Amino acid sequence: MQAWGFVNARQVIRAERVRRIRGQDTTEVEYYLSSLDRSRASAFDFLRWIRAHWLIENQLHHVRDVTVDEDHSRVRSGNAPR
Repeated sequence: MQAWGFVNARQVIRAERVRRIRGQDTTEVEYYLSSLDRSRASAFDFLRWIRAHWLIENQLHHVRDVTVDEDHSRVRSGNAPR
């Protein structure tokens, strides 16, 4: 299988996330490409890896943003925050 010019792509993963924000449901769809074939990575493996990634995002980056308000910082050095 060759997907969008990615010669090593073996699987395309579609992840759909439904969230409720202030009583309103929102749906987000993400696509991932993997060089692992089905014998090396199942749908459940990808689910576990995606959830582990978001666990890190929510535990580390959200806490840093809340405590030091990183996302609202306008201090810049070149094209990256200090």
